[in-house]
Amino acid sequence: MQRESKLAGAFILFLGLFSLFTSLRILAFSESATGEGSSCKSICGITMLLTQFLSAEVGQIVGGLLWLCIAFPFIWFGYRLLWSNRHA
Repeated sequence: MQRESKLAGAFILFLGLFSLFTSLRILAFSESATGEGSSCKSICGITMLLTQFLSAEVGQIVGGLLWLCIAFPFIWFGYRLLWSNRHA
């Protein structure tokens, strides 16, 4: 059971790091949150709506912040799964 939880923790930690990298690309390097030719899901859809109704800058900032809001819980939970039974 411990091996499976460590594998799940590593996967969740990887997802969090990917989300953190995505938010860094959007916020720091002004990369578009909506990819060319990719399917648009929830975060991308919210970003596109805000871009259409407000401005491209607002959509970019909100999209990057949404990715950050997803990244930190994933990183925390993955870390807790990986190192929770280290001293047991």
